Amino acid sequence: MNKPQIRVEQQSQVLSATNWLASMLEKGLQSGAIIVQLSRPKRSDEQNRHLWPLLTCFSKQIEYGGKLRSKEEWKVILISAYKFDPQGIVIGINGEVVNLNYSTSELNKAQFSEFIELIYAEGTERGVTWSNPALEVYDEWKQ
Repeated sequence: MNKPQIRVEQQSQVLSATNWLASMLEKGLQSGAIIVQLSRPKRSDEQNRHLWPLLTCFSKQIEYGGKLRSKEEWKVILISAYKFDPQGIVIGINGEVVNLNYSTSELNKAQFSEFIELIYAEGTERGVTWSNPALEVYDEWKQ
């Protein structure tokens, strides 16, 4: 079931959003307690589709730890670089290092945009030759 929601982008929308919320609360309280939660927009499907051509370029061109890494491995490496927090690094059950920091699904639209910019910067610094799909993504991204 879709949760009722309203998008507020400008100060001028606050009053109408407040009225909408009051109406929703009145209706909803008839069935019991309600939790109101504020959040930022999550990344879009379009943003998510932009990620994979970039990771494909990394996976085909750049060795890390002595070998080519998969797109999924590069995603983990790059998200770790984006939001590194030493407290999120723990020793796993078998003595392995585990990064509990961020996954890309937790990023909002603005954070995901910053993450994409980090990928382009890191790839350019490492000499990645961007594929046509990756360049098309970047052209769209800049607009």
